[in-house]
Amino acid sequence: MIRFGVMADPQYADRDTLRDLNRDFRGSLGKISVALDDLGAQELAFIVVLGDLVDGSLDDFQPVLKLFEQSKHKIYPVFGNHDYIAAGGDRQTLAKLLNLENTYYSWSQGGYRFVVLDTNDGEIAKKGFSRQKEHDLEAQMGEKLSRIDYWLTNQHAWNGYVLDEQQEWLIRELEAARAAQEKVVLFGHDPLYPMVYNSLRNADEILRLLDKQQVAGTLVGYFAGHHHDGAYAELFKAPFITFKAMVTDNGTAYSVVELDGLNVKTCGFGTENSYIFREKG
Repeated sequence: MIRFGVMADPQYADRDTLRDLNRDFRGSLGKISVALDDLGAQELAFIVVLGDLVDGSLDDFQPVLKLFEQSKHKIYPVFGNHDYIAAGGDRQTLAKLLNLENTYYSWSQGGYRFVVLDTNDGEIAKKGFSRQKEHDLEAQMGEKLSRIDYWLTNQHAWNGYVLDEQQEWLIRELEAARAAQEKVVLFGHDPLYPMVYNSLRNADEILRLLDKQQVAGTLVGYFAGHHHDGAYAELFKAPFITFKAMVTDNGTAYSVVELDGLNVKTCGFGTENSYIFREKG
């Protein structure tokens, strides 16, 4: 059994609250501190932050990283679109900030292989890594689609890609996990399933990859953020959980995840839901 903490989308910034977007940017710093204190009192293997640590300024990282330094548990970051905006689309800048060699990586622990995807991969996705470009692209899309169709597509500037080089790396990770008889846990910023307007732009392609790799029976789950309302679905005999955003102005959200074989149990705090997934025989 292994237990770890999860936070998604703190999106901290020294900016006023945007009520119409339900984002309390400054409030996230206090929420992170409270969550780290609470999680620090529990027996956990580590904590994962599922992207959008900040809203869009490189300076905003420093207060967040100071809190991370005080954590009693190791923190593994996942990078989101707002983190890339803050870094001007520079992968190396983000990796260096968090003392990583790359923005996608993995580690093995307790019979599991934990695989962190960078779902804002490649130059195609980086077209959205400035606010003005993002707004321009969305304006163009809005002109072509009806309002209903607009919210039925995931082809938005703020959603990312996982491109060929990283897909090949993911295949190698899945193969290595099988060889080591490890179960696989996937983390990413953008959801893969169910499809929502905030899903990865090439989610179907990644799901086909997972299907071809026959992950059912070894995949423990896919855990994501980005879609602030959260979501839950099951695929490949595993839960696909999108965790709610911490930045919202109606309270905090974070979780403790407990893994026992292929069984998954989450305990949500604040506005976050709790889930139980049991392995089917």
